[in-house]
Amino acid sequence: MSRTPQRRSVRRLPTALHCYNLGRGMAAALVGVFLAGCAAKRSQYDVPVVPVPATFQKASSGAAAAQTAATAGGAAPAAASARLDQVLPEWWRLLGSAELDSLVKQALEGNAELKIAALRVQQARARTSQAVSDQLPVVTGSVQRRREAAEGEIGGGVTSSRTPARSVNQVGVRTDFRLDIWGERQSIYESTELQERRAMFQRDDVQRNVVANVVAGYLDYLSFNDRLRVAIETDVAVSGMLAAVEARLDKGDATLIDMEQQRAAVYSVKATIPALEQQRDEALNNLAVLLGVAPGSLQLKGQGVAALSFPAVLPGVPSALLLRRPDVRVMEARLLAADADIDIARTRLLPPLDLSAQAGYGSEFMSRLFRPETLFWNVVGNLSATIFDHGRRNRDVDVATSVHQEMVETYARVIYGAVREVDDALNGIRLGRARLNAQREAAQAAKRAWDYSRESYQAGGIDHLLLLDTERTYHRMLDEQHNIDLQRYRALINLFTALGGGTAGGDPLPGKGKRPAAPDDTGRVVTDVALGPAQANDAAPAAQAGSGWQLELAGATDSTAVAAAWRDLQLRFPDLMAQRTVAARKPERDGAGLRVFLAHFATGADAEIACARLREQNIACRAVAPGTAPKGVLAPAPAATPSPVTHQPALFGRAAGMARLP
Repeated sequence: MSRTPQRRSVRRLPTALHCYNLGRGMAAALVGVFLAGCAAKRSQYDVPVVPVPATFQKASSGAAAAQTAATAGGAAPAAASARLDQVLPEWWRLLGSAELDSLVKQALEGNAELKIAALRVQQARARTSQAVSDQLPVVTGSVQRRREAAEGEIGGGVTSSRTPARSVNQVGVRTDFRLDIWGERQSIYESTELQERRAMFQRDDVQRNVVANVVAGYLDYLSFNDRLRVAIETDVAVSGMLAAVEARLDKGDATLIDMEQQRAAVYSVKATIPALEQQRDEALNNLAVLLGVAPGSLQLKGQGVAALSFPAVLPGVPSALLLRRPDVRVMEARLLAADADIDIARTRLLPPLDLSAQAGYGSEFMSRLFRPETLFWNVVGNLSATIFDHGRRNRDVDVATSVHQEMVETYARVIYGAVREVDDALNGIRLGRARLNAQREAAQAAKRAWDYSRESYQAGGIDHLLLLDTERTYHRMLDEQHNIDLQRYRALINLFTALGGGTAGGDPLPGKGKRPAAPDDTGRVVTDVALGPAQANDAAPAAQAGSGWQLELAGATDSTAVAAAWRDLQLRFPDLMAQRTVAARKPERDGAGLRVFLAHFATGADAEIACARLREQNIACRAVAPGTAPKGVLAPAPAATPSPVTHQPALFGRAAGMARLP
């Protein structure tokens, strides 16, 4: 009897040691998994440094010519200079054309591509909000009534009428939550937020190209006006020469061959006039499409290229200014998002920890449903790991790593492409100036030769063929001069577009890590155009937030688009916009970019009435109660400017990038 307890104690000792060792092993395994999870999620994502030259050599070599651009139709000697980064968002104003300013404003308000891009930003913003929601617990409620066979009757083959089926009533609440112990959900949020920034930069890139296309189309229109004037002047001149040849023929001083040659020259010139008119009308229709109005409804003045100023970009343009380009920012956001995707793939190698809790009441009788004895609850924790998947999840990490490396190479390629575009544009401006000066001399010499040949022909010193040759040479030289001047302006457009002009540049990308630094010296531009406060000064005053009820307008994500939308609203709804202010705000958590609000509505009813008026014009909006709008006013409200462009109002586009209601 005395040895039995001793034997039992000996048997229990290995079991206790085994459990102790098993517990230590599980704890060590959990610690190892936790440490592996800490290594999976990194704290920062870096943007690689792409080596580029500090400044552009073409700009330095053209220093003297740039500062004396007044001789080529550029800025006056006493013109003011401004920082490039301040004038780039609205660089077209440097050309000094109120008509062009209005065209660009209308394009920012009505262009279809901009509206589509703004809707894509809204989609990306919604996905970012979803990523925020995925980090929070999910609560579901259920009301259930089920009827089931009595215990012991299932599979019995015969159902007894004395043991009827029972009914169960149940009401409960369930909460499910995945602890983000490895950082997967945070990485997903960071990736989607960066994808939202990418969508915003893509919209900015669309705006950059739309502005460039509008300015280029307007220049084509002006150039066709110049060439058409040359053709009409040539028609008048050769028609006058035809009358002179006919008079000489009557006197016997000319031949029928001379007269028919001159007649052929006259009708050859006349044939070019309809062709130029057709090209001018096509350029006008292309502009109408860019503005979002019906082709054929746009009417412009008959000015020429000489009505525009030509600003001079001073030497020392830093190449780091290229990093504000929207397409470069797109690749920067894609690169960082791909880096975050690596962490997503790495965290999915680790076991997720899911928690669920449920509580409620259940009873066979409704009358007893909410009694204390019918209360039930449970809490479940689940840590599950994949034992074997043939390496599929490891391959996901390899794919994400390869995509990130691809984005790094693409990022460098886009930057080098931008450097090439700026260098080519500077080269085009420098060489275009030399070509224009030489062509002007050639046109003036051809004009003098034509004048001398007409005098000599009247005196009988030369034959008619030489007269025709000098006449054609002069008008060909004059037409080529207009073409070269157009190419020079196109090089200027290419320069400002290559530097990221037409957009506000955007905010730094979120998150920790190395980011491209903005240059301290952004270069300067000289112009004789009177610059506005936002262009001449280094900073613009901030708009003040309104109190009370507000209206949130959908679609505008860029400060330039916000300004265009505000001007359009003032022009289209002057009574509604009286005493209102516009505020562009940034969300604090879920999303990036700007959210646009109209402030100063006394009551919610006033805000709803105003929103109904906007919806009648297909401008999406919603009323926002006091205190519910995000903080952080970013953009000022510009003053409205009259439009010198004539168009049909019924066909005019809508506010800047604002989405239509379904």
